[in-house]
Amino acid sequence: MSGTKKRVIVFQRCLLHYRKGVFETIAASDEFDYTFCFGEDEADLSDDQATGHLGYPTRFSRIWEWRLPGMKSPLFFQRAEIRAALGREFDVLIYWADLHFVSFAVGSIIARLRRKKVVHWGIGMSYGPPRGGVVWWFRRQVMKLANAVLLYGPREYETYKRSGVDVSNVFIAYNALDARPARRLAASLTDDDLRRFRQERGLGEHHVMVFCGRLIRRKRVPELVTAMPAILAAVPDAKLVIIGDGPEAGRVRDEIRRLGLGHAVSMPGAIFDDAALAMYYLNSDVAVCAGQMGLMINQAFMYGVPVLTTDDTWKHGPEVALMEPDKTGIFYEDGNLTSLADCAVGLLLNREKLETMRQCCLNTIAERFNERVMARQFDEAVRYALCH
Repeated sequence: MSGTKKRVIVFQRCLLHYRKGVFETIAASDEFDYTFCFGEDEADLSDDQATGHLGYPTRFSRIWEWRLPGMKSPLFFQRAEIRAALGREFDVLIYWADLHFVSFAVGSIIARLRRKKVVHWGIGMSYGPPRGGVVWWFRRQVMKLANAVLLYGPREYETYKRSGVDVSNVFIAYNALDARPARRLAASLTDDDLRRFRQERGLGEHHVMVFCGRLIRRKRVPELVTAMPAILAAVPDAKLVIIGDGPEAGRVRDEIRRLGLGHAVSMPGAIFDDAALAMYYLNSDVAVCAGQMGLMINQAFMYGVPVLTTDDTWKHGPEVALMEPDKTGIFYEDGNLTSLADCAVGLLLNREKLETMRQCCLNTIAERFNERVMARQFDEAVRYALCH
């Protein structure tokens, strides 16, 4: 490509805090001029959005929402998706490929009719394996509107491939977090800092397991508490730290009280401070979740913490692709708390294995699941779209 950079607009429903650094890296492309459009009203903008301190071109567009009788989830319409398809400002449109967004499908049709290039970016399917039927058929038809497709992970790519979809225009975005802040924090903390934090938070010399996320039913956090007596029988100094809040918090506390585990399970609540989260992760041996996992896997791996979770991988988000059994994590038998406890004990008592897994986790982030690789895949998809 020569001359003026091709202009690309990326649509998102909202600006999630963990995407800021990723989008910054994408926008730093030497090849394309990226703009990001979020569906937030100006009154709801955070300080850095409102003052333009994001470091890349940003726009905001109202999203309309309505529900149809019998539908669990609402439908959405983002006017800017249509305006970009009709206008001349952008050469490539990257739509967030959520079937609940009517405007993304309509905008794709308009853009193609006007000979604009379209990229669809998203998970590519609902949680759980494709079950056939009208929705799965419709998803595959909508994909045909795109010049290129960016999927979150290899699991979804392989699923489309096995179903007979031509994947020659499909790229894997490797859904990632911005790993740079974690690297800086880990490098800045001394052994004394970590030791002081352990003492202040009652972690001492405990073998620490950590959960971090919303306390909602599909995370199945109470099961972690229920498995603790079996873990403590083999590892008396084991400690479970549950970071987060949500509608299941009451059930979790009830289970702690029922089993008399106040000494072995702590609930510091929701933590959004990166430095505090870094301290917890760097003082943990294992990250554990009995239910659905997503970006918690990325977060744990950024600090070198292997993951223990259920082997029903379709319960998890695409980020489960980071998990390599016995290298970066362990899968236990879904719903089997004895299996959960046995796997936890096996890890906690094997310091040598934990250290090897720790390095594998760090390597996984450094080599494949980071903001640089994700940005490179965006450029690849845009480049492909412009040529096809």
